[in-house]
Amino acid sequence: NGGFDIWQRGVNFSTFNISVADRWFVGTSSGPSSITISRQSFTPGQTDVPGEPTYYLRIDQADNNTLTLQRVEDVRSFAGQEVTYSFWAKADAATTMTVFMSQYFGPSGSTTVSVATPSFSLTTSWQKFTHTVTLPSISGKTINAGSYLQFNHSITGNYVTDMARVQLEPGSVATPFEHRPIATEMALCQRYYVELNKASAAWAVTATDIAVSHEWPVEMRVAPTVALLDTTFVFNDYNTNSTSSSPGFT
Repeated sequence: NGGFDIWQRGVNFSTFNISVADRWFVGTSSGPSSITISRQSFTPGQTDVPGEPTYYLRIDQADNNTLTLQRVEDVRSFAGQEVTYSFWAKADAATTMTVFMSQYFGPSGSTTVSVATPSFSLTTSWQKFTHTVTLPSISGKTINAGSYLQFNHSITGNYVTDMARVQLEPGSVATPFEHRPIATEMALCQRYYVELNKASAAWAVTATDIAVSHEWPVEMRVAPTVALLDTTFVFNDYNTNSTSSSPGFT
């Protein structure tokens, strides 16, 4: 979701240490006095960022160090290889963005390895930034379930920062941003998070409990944790062909 096209959780947020656009997490070292995270739209036909992207990520923060990060599943990803990281960014005033990378080996795995990366000078105009680095080898490391390669962007201070078209790829050249069909991008995101809006079947188990049947659109990375987002239910009584609503069940 490097193009910030998928936003299953919503498109506006006013808190921190949360998932925002799919696969992206915004955190802080301590609570800022204010923060707004939002999906912004490019004007059709603009030429500042080539390729007609649709959306970009905006973070409006106050007096804090904000980290925008993504975890690439499995620390084996690109291990020991030369990779190039690229993205587009700007801010409402000149500032510095630092990008960090690290290899996490899972719970009780080997100690996390940090990868040295540079800082980038943002201006009020869109710029493309690139950096090539060789990731450390994982030879001799203990790798457990839940390992990942993480990269994050750090901004400190009172700034509005915009970011678009993030890409990590093997090799020493930053190629044009890879376009994938939106259905493919959605399926890749649903491996980690999915919102199910309608039940395919539901039935009463007891006077206070119901069972709901759902078919997941894709196989998820691990067995999911389920959270109820809407506690208002509408039931159809097939015996009388009437409908009624009821508070949610626990």
